[in-house]
Amino acid sequence: MPKLILYPHSSAIGNRVYDNYYNFKATFTTTPLYHGGIADFMRLLMAYSTLWLYPSTMPITSKNMFKALSICQSPRAYYFSSVPYVLEVCAGDAATVHKLIGMDMVGVGGAPLEEDIGNFLVKKGVKLVSRFGTSECGFLMSSYRSFQVDQEWDYLRSKHGSAYEFISLGTRGFDGEQKFELEVLSTWPQMNCQPNTPRGRYATGDLFVRHPLVTEAYKHVGRRDTLIALSNGKKLDPTVIERALEESELALESFVFGNGRPFPGILVFPSTARNVSREEIFKVLGEKNAGTNIMPDMIVFPPPYLYPLRSSKGQIMRQTTLEIFKKDIEKAYKRYELEVPFGERLKRDNFEKLGEFVRSVVMEVIGEKVLSRKQPLGSTTDLFRYGVDSITAVHIRNRLLKGVEIDSSRISQYVVYEQTSIAGTDSITRYLFAGGDGGTAKEDMEEDLMRHLVRKYDAVDNSWVLGDIMAESETPDEVVLLTGATGSLGRHIAKQIVTERPDINKLYCLCRPESEAKMEALIGELHRIAPSGRRLQISSVVENLDLAGIGKVAYDDLREATIIIHAAWSVNFLAPLSSFESPDISSVQQLLRLARQCKRKACFVFCSSIASHSNQWSIRQSCSDSPSVVDKLGYSRSKWVAEKICENAALAGQTVAIIRIGQLSGDTVDGAWNHSEGWPMMIGSLSEVGCLPDFEQKLSWLPVDLAARGVLDIAGSADRIDTMPGEPVFNLGNMDISTSWSVVLDWLKMAGAQFERVSPQQWLEKIEKLEPGARSRKLFPIWQAMVFAPS
Repeated sequence: MPKLILYPHSSAIGNRVYDNYYNFKATFTTTPLYHGGIADFMRLLMAYSTLWLYPSTMPITSKNMFKALSICQSPRAYYFSSVPYVLEVCAGDAATVHKLIGMDMVGVGGAPLEEDIGNFLVKKGVKLVSRFGTSECGFLMSSYRSFQVDQEWDYLRSKHGSAYEFISLGTRGFDGEQKFELEVLSTWPQMNCQPNTPRGRYATGDLFVRHPLVTEAYKHVGRRDTLIALSNGKKLDPTVIERALEESELALESFVFGNGRPFPGILVFPSTARNVSREEIFKVLGEKNAGTNIMPDMIVFPPPYLYPLRSSKGQIMRQTTLEIFKKDIEKAYKRYELEVPFGERLKRDNFEKLGEFVRSVVMEVIGEKVLSRKQPLGSTTDLFRYGVDSITAVHIRNRLLKGVEIDSSRISQYVVYEQTSIAGTDSITRYLFAGGDGGTAKEDMEEDLMRHLVRKYDAVDNSWVLGDIMAESETPDEVVLLTGATGSLGRHIAKQIVTERPDINKLYCLCRPESEAKMEALIGELHRIAPSGRRLQISSVVENLDLAGIGKVAYDDLREATIIIHAAWSVNFLAPLSSFESPDISSVQQLLRLARQCKRKACFVFCSSIASHSNQWSIRQSCSDSPSVVDKLGYSRSKWVAEKICENAALAGQTVAIIRIGQLSGDTVDGAWNHSEGWPMMIGSLSEVGCLPDFEQKLSWLPVDLAARGVLDIAGSADRIDTMPGEPVFNLGNMDISTSWSVVLDWLKMAGAQFERVSPQQWLEKIEKLEPGARSRKLFPIWQAMVFAPS
């Protein structure tokens, strides 16, 4: 029996959807009054018009639908209201489709309509509108639009100022699109339930993706409870893969699994008409599998005639299906870990053969990524930059263990991250040839590499002449070039330029090609928040971060900049230093050279981090010549290298500001904090180990909007930077350390979180015992440094 939902009369009439369009015009609906039809009924009462009801005693066929629509002529039905199944039936009959084309509007809701069906109807001329609502909150929004110029029926239009918001989950699906969850505010008039979030809102659990160009337009793509949360923290939308198999020539029903595991797998239910092989399925998945990395070994065929259970709306009942096929899934993971598919294991006495084997393993695991890249996968190619992620890293290590004669304890869990290529200087082949951990002196070479990168990417070349640096223009207008605008800090910098810095008349946002859609959405947001009468030109420049391949015209445009704020940097605490060489470290060199060639003297602002001097008890506002001031993380070391490059440019006479930013937190407006950062991830570990470390550490978390304001204040003080004594280094942090970590734990308890408070050592022991692919286990070295760092 369906769950009962409180639905008072006030909710039924509180939302007069399309009331300006329904007046005196009849509607035809196929949904009964005891279901969605009640909304049509209430709406038509208020619109002084007629409601035609499809008889429940007649089966829904295209022939019967045509007859019913033909009868609805006195008064004529101008609006058609239905569920997806009805439209699918209608789409198969040309005469019925012709009837729909004559409607002023054809509305569909209650469940997702197949994209192909919707596109077909719209191309035929049907004015299709998708409606979205929930039982708890009633109708929320629709895709009503200008039908003559806009055919995107599946993007719902959100009205600015509505009592609901789209909250970013900070995760991406297999298709790479950013996901948002809909939250309804308590002020929504049709709220028929209790809030389920700490902020007093109702999170519907529905997931959306934002339109890349149209503002306030979102497409419904699934439910949050369908997301698969891998043990490394990555969340994946399984419906993309399941839909790919269903729509293929194999027409297979499938079910992706992997909750709490380091990588996903898939149950495939072949039709009774024919048998299919793993190879056929793997081939069909093709590019869709590039984000999931489902290996052929993890394609599972359950017993025949068993299928996943579906709800009345046709959606897979995921939890029930998991319980039914639990044994099949467990058996698949055990088989993956234990089976040795390579026959006799390879000895480590031949470097060339070992290299060939490593290459074959990497090619097998990331084959689709290789095919999608224009650049070949060379022996010295940085695997991390090439697209290897935490899932593929687990698969590669598993294959190496099965195929090479070496003790598993000698191969680091992070071998693919630590050894950055197949057969280069820091390579998997050399690592295995030397016997794994303990066989190389890699750590001893890191400081030499840091110094080498400083020399290699020095921005002061032979053409750099101090006397040639152009004098400052008397024109007061400022032009800013900003990198990292789609990141947390960069986004706040961009917003404050628009709302708080009237002296800035032009803003260039340099973004990577893969961030173009996010950049366009941000620019739309910046225009919306701009004060009335604000004259500010905002442009996105879609180029590589290190300006590689930039055209002469685009480069000349960037030479207008008077301030260059470099806030973009890769954030991966597992990647080695060499992975940050391009484009991160190289971008510092190229942007400094751009600043040198600007039409007016430009101030270069580098947003660094206190991580660049993380091994020091107190951090002076100066650059250190010793790499030993940095911890072992590649991220921290890359920041030290970048600072030294900036310092050399400043010594050569360029206006440079190095801003060392402390631990950023949520802003001062709503406090929302990216859950993929260190402290939020520590709190998130309680879901894996059921406890949190209790230790006394004073916290100096800096709200990100205050940090952005500090960056802009320093950037606007170029004249004082040139004349200040000492090095142009600014430590930007929160000096208020009155709050301790122990107090934060008290607040979490007060908020209702259930966990045990343990010592840092006990907590770290539990983290260390997690399976290798678990999210918190992966960050174990970082947790160690974070917990025992000096306060």
